[in-house]
Amino acid sequence: KKEERAEPVYSKKEATQILGEREIQSVDLPPIVVSPSSVDAKISLPASLDGKILNVNSEYNFTVIDLGLDEGLKEGMVFEVLRQGQLLGKIEVIEIRQEIAACDIIQAVTPFETGDIVRY
Repeated sequence: KKEERAEPVYSKKEATQILGEREIQSVDLPPIVVSPSSVDAKISLPASLDGKILNVNSEYNFTVIDLGLDEGLKEGMVFEVLRQGQLLGKIEVIEIRQEIAACDIIQAVTPFETGDIVRY
């Protein structure tokens, strides 16, 4: 059976003597302030966004639209594709440049054409 050693308990006076007459002091830390970073403030997505299809690549099933980083696009955004008010299908943003974006065609009732409207 192991012998348990009790830790010695010192009074404040004894502790002060052991530490060489130094006073035991509490440490005051400055308050911690948490604030949202500027990156968090830029995460909000646009409420509504309209653009146009610039190009359709049927072979690889993607489109290029006239919206990009300037309009606040993010990868994964899904747009409806419309022609004369009729819903033709949906596209998903996969790659973004300053003024344009490439989008996968994820649903198409009718083939898309250059000039079709895209709406977020």
